[in-house]
Amino acid sequence: MFDPTKEVPTLELCRKLKELGYPQDRDWLVWVKYKELPDNKGGDILYEQGEYILTFGWEVPNEVRTIKASTARELGKWLPERIETSDDTYSLVIEKYDDGWTVEYKSYNPYSIEPFDSLIIISADTLSYTMGLMLEWLVENGYVNFKKGEKMSKLNKLFKEYRWLVIKQAELEIEAKSLDEKMAEIVEKSGLTGLDFLKEYYKWLKTLKEER
Repeated sequence: MFDPTKEVPTLELCRKLKELGYPQDRDWLVWVKYKELPDNKGGDILYEQGEYILTFGWEVPNEVRTIKASTARELGKWLPERIETSDDTYSLVIEKYDDGWTVEYKSYNPYSIEPFDSLIIISADTLSYTMGLMLEWLVENGYVNFKKGEKMSKLNKLFKEYRWLVIKQAELEIEAKSLDEKMAEIVEKSGLTGLDFLKEYYKWLKTLKEER
């Protein structure tokens, strides 16, 4: 049975993450003030907390302010698998216990008297809340940057699409010489480099694929 109190962090933590810059898309769940909805309509009430309700983001009009309520799966995408410091490398460890969850960044050194060392460990009742608290700590201590993370996410998506087109260009039997000539043309005409160049090259390959 779906229990929203276990699926997302508390309203207070979601508000704190928003203040820290957490992306506020409306793909899934959001907190919204019920009285701000037009005629008090526009959202299924999954849970109520004071003047706020938890509802589906796509049901809320764009002009109404919301607070993103992320699930553990969404929050987990922001937790780095490893954190490197000047002293050690710490790995992400998530464990479930009878009374809740623990999220920790832990290192292991078999040659040390105390082989396990913890950078940070946080425990709470639900996984989403524990992850949210960890993410708050990581941002406040400089280990996660939401703006940089968004850029990397877009870059990774672009490279996946580019990789797919490279496969397609082989299927289309495009000669390597043609590719080299096109690359040189893009650089010469626009002076683009890096990601901007890749976008332009991707656009050309996609057009070529559609033409064939």
